[in-house]
Amino acid sequence: MAKLRSIDISKLPDGFHADENGLYLFVRGNSRTWVYRVTVYGKRIKRGLGSAKTISLAQTRQKVLDIKTNGVKEVTHGKKFKDFYLDVVEHTAKIKQWKNPKSKSQWTNTIETYAVPYIGNKLVSRITRDDIRGIIEPIYTTKTETASRLIGRLKAVFDYAQVCGLHSGHNPAVWVGNLDLFFAPKAKVAKVKHPTSIGGALSWKTTCIVF
Repeated sequence: MAKLRSIDISKLPDGFHADENGLYLFVRGNSRTWVYRVTVYGKRIKRGLGSAKTISLAQTRQKVLDIKTNGVKEVTHGKKFKDFYLDVVEHTAKIKQWKNPKSKSQWTNTIETYAVPYIGNKLVSRITRDDIRGIIEPIYTTKTETASRLIGRLKAVFDYAQVCGLHSGHNPAVWVGNLDLFFAPKAKVAKVKHPTSIGGALSWKTTCIVF
């Protein structure tokens, strides 16, 4: 596998680009971040090592050697979720170059309404799949579309947290092979109307049924 070259760092396209010893350069738009990825006792750990704009390739390689020498430790520090997710929304808006100002407010409002009350005071590093399930379960059959969008937005938050080194292991908000083992597919959650009698007249009540 060819190593990265310093002269190519600013030219590489979006994605993960391998160097050596588990070191990768993660590129998304104008953002370039060093990431160390390794599997320890069957658990995949991803650690952000800083921006390529401020830390050179040589310095990052030395960081990786230090980690390999001293061992990989679990992340036990970092920000609380309520202090972190707004940074991610701002970063995502900049990278994706959202033109509609409503996009940022929709992301913010959805996470603030449904996720912050549950995990706002938890360290990002300590949030698990069970925490995400606790957020989604109360609204999945009644507000399925909102729940689906929330899952996607939380996944983006934890993707960024992992690149920044604030969360290790699997992304707790990933759908495939993770949350989809506990929730029915969105297309299978159908709304069925039932007639009810109120004052001698028929009205309709909507019930969500999961097939």
